[in-house]
Amino acid sequence: MTHQVHTHRSAVEALIEIGFKPTRSVVLAFGFDEEATGLQGAGKLSLHLEKIYGPNGISMIVDEGSGFGEQFGTIFATPAIGEKGYLDVLVEVKTPGGHSSVPPAHTVCWSIWTERFELTIYPGDWHTFSTSDAL
Repeated sequence: MTHQVHTHRSAVEALIEIGFKPTRSVVLAFGFDEEATGLQGAGKLSLHLEKIYGPNGISMIVDEGSGFGEQFGTIFATPAIGEKGYLDVLVEVKTPGGHSSVPPAHTVCWSIWTERFELTIYPGDWHTFSTSDAL
């Protein structure tokens, strides 16, 4: 992350040195906990920026980047256009009680695995799957 902060600052400084004047404000904002929920870094930054610029005050957000590459005889810094993302999920499975001496046909672990498998196979319909009336 430190090298990205330095790279972004260097790019903006180079633009200033050659006299570039953007028509809108350019804001560089860096979080520190994106890979661990982002609640204290990016989460706080977004609220702060919205407070300053308003709900529709930011025209574009560039997140990190894909590095540099030569195209058409010129070196370009390319923005990242895809990101894996992040999601916290709480899974709660309720099943009838019982005892291991007389196990049901399908255990709680089986139910969770089946749901996870169906989520992988049919990602667009995840909210509709249930393998048991108890789920």
